Amino acid sequence: MKKTTSGFTIVELLIVIVVIGILAAITIVAYNGVQARSRDATRKSDLAAAAKALEVRAVDYETALYSDDCTSSGANAHNSGWFSQAGLALNSGDYGSNSASTCLKNQSNTSTAFVDPTGARSCVSSAPSTCFAYLFCTVSTTTYIFAHLETESLSLGGLACGSSWASTFGMNYFVKASAY
Repeated sequence: MKKTTSGFTIVELLIVIVVIGILAAITIVAYNGVQARSRDATRKSDLAAAAKALEVRAVDYETALYSDDCTSSGANAHNSGWFSQAGLALNSGDYGSNSASTCLKNQSNTSTAFVDPTGARSCVSSAPSTCFAYLFCTVSTTTYIFAHLETESLSLGGLACGSSWASTFGMNYFVKASAY
């Protein structure tokens, strides 16, 4: 009488485990890249929509962006700062309870406040590679809104505030909103 056994050998099991591990690693890397590209697409869309909202508001209120109360406040001008951070501006001004983003939302130019997909509203300069919040500055009659993209970048050389923010906060993408 011949005894037959069926099953897998240890070598066959190890090969299957290694193949599954390789496929899992490839999937995880691809998934992380898709998430980063998705966040970057949201950032680009947010900045374009914010620039459009600022331009529409400038036309509606017949005022240039640099004197607009969404990005400045009379004698205590807030011509630069965190776009979504209330009460904080880089030039040590104070927005009080509003940010430039909230100002646009409150004045019905947009349905949502603009906040980076990570939820960050401001960053510290000691970690520029992880700074994912929106900054803005107004130079003459143009307002620039900045973001830090994870998967691509744009040269900010030559911009009045962009070149310093590139090194300080890792900003590598901008959209500009011009007054009428």
